[in-house]
Formats: sequence, structure tokens, C-alpha cells
Amino acid sequence: MKKSIVLMLIILVVILSGFIAKLFFLRGDKILKYSTLNKNQIILAGEWYSTKDSASGISVRDDKLAFFKNFVFNDSDIYKYSIIDSIYEEGNHKNIKGQYLMMVGISNDTIYKKIISRNNNVLTLEIDLENQSYIRKGLIKSFRKIKE
Repeated sequence: MKKSIVLMLIILVVILSGFIAKLFFLRGDKILKYSTLNKNQIILAGEWYSTKDSASGISVRDDKLAFFKNFVFNDSDIYKYSIIDSIYEEGNHKNIKGQYLMMVGISNDTIYKKIISRNNNVLTLEIDLENQSYIRKGLIKSFRKIKE
């Protein structure tokens, strides 16, 4: 008799624990992940030189940018850019997880670089180490705007 009561109590605790967990922790709110255009789409036009290599950097004109090394850039280094926000939304809460530089090349390849900081004087990008070109090897991360 005591064993059956103990067994029933254990089953009841397990059922109640699952119910409480569902109520408080697993409310059913799903995290919605999406991106949207940032309100400020502007990177100031002009030259942005690497803080580590003054012969490398980014040249910005209108909505296009080009990466250069040794003051030279190729057609494949020219991109049309947009700045996007990565947003996670859960219930009524929106959280901007990051800001990204989205670049579309002449062959329609799209590359994303996380923007660590951005203002009128400094642009800092997180560069991945997987790709092979100089801009993607992690050699260039921070850029300073040259005053004209």
C-alpha cells in the first residue's frame, strides 16, 4: 500500500513539474529572427584607411565600396552595400543582436561583415578567417576616415 502511494506521488510530482515548466519556461513564445535595413545607411564617402596598414582600406562612393590593398583594387573588390540590423523578437520584446554590412558583388555574391563600431571617424568590422582574399583573412579590421 505504501509503495503504491509513493509511486502515485512520484507520478503526480512529475506531471506537475512538466505542467509548471510548460507554464513558466516554455510559454510557447518562439524567437523570431529577421533582419531589416538600418535607419542610417550612410558610411561617409571617401577613403577609410586600415589602422594597421595605411596602404589598405576601403573607398566609399554613394552606395558602393571597394576594398584596396597597396592602393590598388580589382573589380571583384567592388560591392554595393547596405547596413542591416539583425533582430530577435520574442513576444513583445525586440532585441537588436547586431549590425551588419551586407555587400553584393558584381557576380551577385553576398558577403556579410559584422559592424563592431561605426561613426564618422572609425569603422570596425569583424572579419572571418575562412575566406582567402586579404580582406577576409582578418588582416583588416578597423578603418579610419581620412579628413579631406
